[in-house]
Amino acid sequence: LMKEIELKERISHLERGLRLLGDDLEGIMKIKGAIEDIKAEIKVLKIYLGRVNPDFKSQYPEIVKKLKG
Repeated sequence: LMKEIELKERISHLERGLRLLGDDLEGIMKIKGAIEDIKAEIKVLKIYLGRVNPDFKSQYPEIVKKLKG
């Protein structure tokens, strides 16, 4: 009887943990989707800036290097 109660408690804890992990995963997937949207928007902006200002294409890698460094 005691082992059965302990097992039920452990199962209950595991179920709660799985629910929390599921919630976390759902949040991560939403963030991932937002990041993908931002990446697409940045790509569009880079293409646009390259057309409007042809020097942008050659200056972009240098700008990124300065931001990272």
